[in-house]
Amino acid sequence: MNILLNFWNEIIYGSDNLLWGCNPSNVAELVLKVLTKNKIKSNNTLTLLDVGCGYGRDAKFFCESGFNVVGIDYSKNAILKAQKNNPNSSYMLCNILNGLPFDNKAFFVCYCNAVLQWFNIAQIQFIIGEMLRVTKIGGFVVIAIPMFFDTEKRNKELIFSNNGIKLFKYDILKQFSSFKFKNEIYIKEYHTHGGYHEHDYYLLLVKTIN
Repeated sequence: MNILLNFWNEIIYGSDNLLWGCNPSNVAELVLKVLTKNKIKSNNTLTLLDVGCGYGRDAKFFCESGFNVVGIDYSKNAILKAQKNNPNSSYMLCNILNGLPFDNKAFFVCYCNAVLQWFNIAQIQFIIGEMLRVTKIGGFVVIAIPMFFDTEKRNKELIFSNNGIKLFKYDILKQFSSFKFKNEIYIKEYHTHGGYHEHDYYLLLVKTIN
């Protein structure tokens, strides 16, 4: 975990450069459309927790769309950047493996973009459990994972494989086996750093009506 923290805190967030730019991710834009389609009106009574918020580009987008946003990240440099880029949201330094420091049912949306793929299955189960705990009944848990595969074998159930880490779609879905309302979406995410390129993302939205 310390190696991973140093990578993000020092290399990714340690410079003045905003690696993914200031615009929201394609994931965040689609999530807002889905929430709106589900007749969720963006207003100041809606709360959203951004788990692994980075420097806050998606947090800023949701804030400007009418959500009260709290962002958490394990990187101190990321939090400092987020506070500077979007002072209208709240940010906290937090290690999610120690649990989320919030009351039960505290947020209407619990949003986690491109974070879970860095953890093992037991850790993912714990993190999802915490996300569900802090999400209101009738709210939404949102998980997005970049789909990086082995070059040798492309299994349609495999959504992430990198440096020995293998994450399958059912590893995520089984955490929501008792939930009837699930929306699975495959989306393109476009980046310009290092030259224009795109990534496939697996996006899961779960409505917590149980």
